[in-house]
Amino acid sequence: MGYARASDCGTSNGTALTLFLYKPIANEVSPAADENMQSIRTIDDIKNLELQIARHRMSGWTFLYRGQSDASWPIQTTLLRKYGASWNGQDTWNTYVNEYKSKKRTTISEDILAYKPIRENEDFYMLTMLRHLGFPCHLIDWSACLRTSVLFACSENNDKDGSLWILSTRQKINDSPITFSPFEVDKPVMVCKEFDLTPTDKSISDFPLGRVKRFRQNGFISIIPCDFLSYNFETLLDDTYSLKKFVIPMSSKKELFEYLNGVRNRFDYIMAK
Repeated sequence: MGYARASDCGTSNGTALTLFLYKPIANEVSPAADENMQSIRTIDDIKNLELQIARHRMSGWTFLYRGQSDASWPIQTTLLRKYGASWNGQDTWNTYVNEYKSKKRTTISEDILAYKPIRENEDFYMLTMLRHLGFPCHLIDWSACLRTSVLFACSENNDKDGSLWILSTRQKINDSPITFSPFEVDKPVMVCKEFDLTPTDKSISDFPLGRVKRFRQNGFISIIPCDFLSYNFETLLDDTYSLKKFVIPMSSKKELFEYLNGVRNRFDYIMAK
């Protein structure tokens, strides 16, 4: 799936940050294969990108972001990343579901359940929490905060280029509690909100660790069911969504991370350290 280009917007250092509201074009190379991949090298690049996004948000667009510390990684679930070539469909899926049920029994206490948003499905709540604690699953997480995602892209693998993925849509994103189980969907659910209304008798400082991360990272989730796990993520998007990849060169990671992290150690904050 390729993307039509709009006009370029130059930055002070000469890096062209192209407007990224694209419509799919058949038989054109995908962003991941584009030799002229857009890049983010400086703080000014980030500020210019934020300015473009702000303008389009006024026109009804919604933007979500995903930062990855290795630009060679595709967008995929941690479950598929765990099993790789050994993934064999339903059999592996059944193993995964059993692992989740075991983890649920041993990790999720009644105290943790007390922080579940009202009406949110219990399995969705628990799986998103476990995802933030490193449990491989069939969810892909996004953030509504561009700078948070750039921090993630620059936080590891300093010997490799990182990437910032931007998912945009004019569709209304469901920001209500998810009432269905992520194990019961038969088609991909592209975007849903990790709902985080704080209970009236609780404070954020009381939250379990996974719940704190959900809140501070302003998280959204894509749910990819068994039959679609091995698909390229871009092929799952219909024409109401656009996806753009920006490369963050390894030589820029340290400077960008230090600037965005700031004196208050923002990365430790969003990671609830």
